[in-house]
Amino acid sequence: MNDSSDTSTVMFADIAGSTALYDTLGDKAAKQKIDICLKLMIRMTEEYKGVLIKTIGDEIMCRYESVDYAVEAACAMHNIIETHHELRTSSMAIRVGLHFGSIIHDKGDIFGDTVNVAARIAGFAKARQILATNVAIEQLNGQLKNMARAYDIAPLKGKKAELKIWEIVWDDEDDATYIAPMSESKVVQSSKLQLVFAQRTFSVPLSTPPFSMGRSPEADIYINTQFVSRIHAFIEYSRSKYSLVDNSSNGTYVYFNETGKTVFLHREAMPITGDGLISLGKPIETDDDALVKFYFEKA
Repeated sequence: MNDSSDTSTVMFADIAGSTALYDTLGDKAAKQKIDICLKLMIRMTEEYKGVLIKTIGDEIMCRYESVDYAVEAACAMHNIIETHHELRTSSMAIRVGLHFGSIIHDKGDIFGDTVNVAARIAGFAKARQILATNVAIEQLNGQLKNMARAYDIAPLKGKKAELKIWEIVWDDEDDATYIAPMSESKVVQSSKLQLVFAQRTFSVPLSTPPFSMGRSPEADIYINTQFVSRIHAFIEYSRSKYSLVDNSSNGTYVYFNETGKTVFLHREAMPITGDGLISLGKPIETDDDALVKFYFEKA
């Protein structure tokens, strides 16, 4: 057995909905389109200095020397498939999972925990998504890192710690709508956002990863009620403002003291200004112990 090890970025990319494609187009036409799609994915792998390890049905496994190359390749795969004249009429789409770490080489194949985690991350991805682990995101440079958005925290089989998962937002028409602020009040950079929950005050950091709220014990604010998703919402700081991002099934309610109005968010983002209340998963009730209060404090 001739094996060696190193650190690499491992990518799994597969064609979403390929079974339905066979049902819709028939075996011959579906296989033709899937073959075109796989060839384009392999071509982008090679163009961005990746190495194809193997093709498994409608999925490819490959490795890259850097996470930058892997993310660029994944974005290129999505773009070329969505604009290809023979594929766009069939609504072909792929999903991608990335992880960075040690791998073992053996007879042209790769093995190890990094490979297993990358495959698991790809399994979480939906059509048109690129998901990556926190370890991979930490390796990104420059503008590519700005494309990353916190997505979820998930358990992995055989691991005690839960895994932070990020999404690479490669398409400008992302499904998280951005809602304009309700008032003209500005949050200046010298003010710091404070959250109060269960008689504890939390100061939201100005750096990544974003501040999280949810039913997972890994969340920065742990709220264990039936209406709350594991990682229900995030607060991000970017371009001198804080934004609340809902990532949940039931949505997030935000009450602003200044306007007396409540905004409902569902898979949307909105700037946080002034002071008020946040309720995860259900409408705001003043006597609710699960409310999160927010306000700004001079830094």
